[in-house]
Amino acid sequence: MMRAFEVVLLIADAVALALLMSSARRSRFGRVALVPILAMIVQVLMEGARWQLVPAYALA
Repeated sequence: MMRAFEVVLLIADAVALALLMSSARRSRFGRVALVPILAMIVQVLMEGARWQLVPAYALA
């Protein structure tokens, strides 16, 4: 079963990836790119790292 912050991390990764692939203006993506990184940090600190999420951590 997935924990709450794991879901947040995966959604943040998906949104950031979609914006990166579809955005013509890359300058605005810099601030959005911080969201998955922050979600990853919060998830690791609150729930602990899990080997199943290594691809999500790499994407962040």
